[in-house]
Amino acid sequence: MNKSIYSLFCLTFLFGLTECCSQSYIADARFLGKIGTSKVNGYFAIKPSVDCSTLGYFYLEGYYCDPTNPCYVEIRTYPVVNNDFSTVGPIYDPTNIASTPDVNDCSMDMKYNCQYGAISKKYGVVHSDPMGLTFNDYFITIYNQDSFIGRSACVSQNGTLLICATIERNSTYGVIRASAQVQTTSGIVNVIFKQEAGNRGSIADVTIFPPPATPTGWSIVDCTTNDLFAPYGSTNDTCSYSSQSNCAMGDLTTKLGRLNSTQASIFFTDLNINVQPSHPTGIIGKCVRFDDLNVKAPIIFNNTCTGNPLVLEASFTGASVAGTSAEGSIIFSQVRLGCPTTVTVAFTGLIGNHPYHVHQYPNTVPASTGGHFDPFFLEFVQNYACTSDNFGKCGLGDLSGKFGRLAATAAGTYSDYSLPLFGLNSIIYRPVVIHFSNSSRWLTAQILPKDQDIKIIRANYTPEGGSFYVTGNITFYQSAADTSAQVGIYIDARYVVGASGRVGEWHIHENGGDYDNWCIGTGGHYNPHEAGNGCIDTLAEFCAEGDFSAKHGRMYLPVRGTQKYMHTDFQVNLTAIEGKVIIIHNYDNTTIACAPLFDIVKGPPVAPSPYPSPSALPINIPSSALGFSIIGAFFAILAVFLDF
Repeated sequence: MNKSIYSLFCLTFLFGLTECCSQSYIADARFLGKIGTSKVNGYFAIKPSVDCSTLGYFYLEGYYCDPTNPCYVEIRTYPVVNNDFSTVGPIYDPTNIASTPDVNDCSMDMKYNCQYGAISKKYGVVHSDPMGLTFNDYFITIYNQDSFIGRSACVSQNGTLLICATIERNSTYGVIRASAQVQTTSGIVNVIFKQEAGNRGSIADVTIFPPPATPTGWSIVDCTTNDLFAPYGSTNDTCSYSSQSNCAMGDLTTKLGRLNSTQASIFFTDLNINVQPSHPTGIIGKCVRFDDLNVKAPIIFNNTCTGNPLVLEASFTGASVAGTSAEGSIIFSQVRLGCPTTVTVAFTGLIGNHPYHVHQYPNTVPASTGGHFDPFFLEFVQNYACTSDNFGKCGLGDLSGKFGRLAATAAGTYSDYSLPLFGLNSIIYRPVVIHFSNSSRWLTAQILPKDQDIKIIRANYTPEGGSFYVTGNITFYQSAADTSAQVGIYIDARYVVGASGRVGEWHIHENGGDYDNWCIGTGGHYNPHEAGNGCIDTLAEFCAEGDFSAKHGRMYLPVRGTQKYMHTDFQVNLTAIEGKVIIIHNYDNTTIACAPLFDIVKGPPVAPSPYPSPSALPINIPSSALGFSIIGAFFAILAVFLDF
């Protein structure tokens, strides 16, 4: 589903399905290695749909499964440990359907008789090379105690496992990892905790390997006093695996069960634990204790947050409105996802207390920067309350909600695990907007790599340039000194012919220069690394570099007003694509706009001549496509309504 449309559907269903729509629960397993002598590459990816079902995608290239002897996609119970597939256990079956006669009736037509993890039995076997499978499952979940996240995706043939990989959380904010190594008489037992960074209320994965040789209860305790860690209260009578919120955080035995297994590893999903570093209710610095064995070990933060950080800056210099002036900057610094973003604020000349936020779109006019950057629409939840206790529940760009308003002389340094400088929801190249005390907009500055020159290239769509159907532009930003750095893509465009808008695909094509006659001769999509056919939006490395529709979603172009989008891309080299063309396609794949990419310092190229007449393309939308335009128009109006 188009990510923009997906997000707006989530907003429409916000009060009922916010948990399902949260992209915190996107996850994937990466297959990278060998099957026999065949080098393979692929993935198993899952994410929530707007109706709380689970969308799944499987893709594998490099290995051939004959149609007469096909392969099966399966979810196994435990994660892969040390690349040993024997650790993954049986097909995942939390409802224990395998113990009932119903399992014999499992089929694509009777999915409710299948084990949760029997993907191919429910949705089809895979074969050929490459292999692919897409499904929408209403019987499995990824956001409660039966979540797939942290377990294993496997491919089998004739009952033999060919390759497996752990399904890891693909979070906007990165993942916090912590562990304890408990020394027992039979050896060291590793206890590993994983949770989305910045969100103490999110689900956590708990892996134990190898399990202790002697069965035991287990708990999280104060390392000095051995008191049970219970920051939110003690366990009550209704505490259980399915009612974890009624358990003391550290009561792992009652909450998850005793450690008693002959498997190579044990895995649990914990809904009531806080793995966040330096948090007063967090488990880091506490101890895991094996109660029956009377041994314990401290829980240690494992993320590596040393190295050269990415440093960004929003600089406000000598700004003045109605006699009120301000000068200063906001500096953001982060080593990688899963590490804190350090925010340093320094201002002089402010009068009053000023809200400030990261907004959606870069623009020198504050009124044109869109709404707050809040990709998960958290600020629209009923009774929204952003507090310093849990930034993961704040709108991503709600800086004053997290750190407090800017005062007359504002200076401070803050730490935030939920303000990413990397990834699809990075704040890079977006603006910071400072508001007056009454919340009306005052100042804006773009967030740029600090002390670096920025290369900016643009495609202009104008009638003078031959674009009769689309007006506007697409602008790209990248550090001039690093052609591998993240790229910001800002779209501001509209459709100008007829009474209805368009839902268009957009791509960079491989040839440049010959862009007259509707870009005939510009070749296929720009794909210098010869990416295969497994492109999905959350795994851009499987996408052609120029296939922006697959990576970032199609664009809706309205007739009235312009539609704006902002994306972050990890593949594109602006020096390499300068001079190539971006084509915008109609619903039927015909070209409705074409323009070359030019460096804004050098200026646009000379326009080609002559141009085809606007009558060369259809302006009427067939009834089969009308639904897309109506939906698109609704979303455009809704987006404008939310643009505060």
